[in-house]
Amino acid sequence: MEVENHIGDAPERAKELVKIIKKL
Repeated sequence: MEVENHIGDAPERAKELVKIIKKL
């Protein structure tokens, strides 16, 4: 189950990184 949680968090973290990159 932990692995599934990591996979589910991946997209959210990616979106956050995209927002930060766009700000730069």
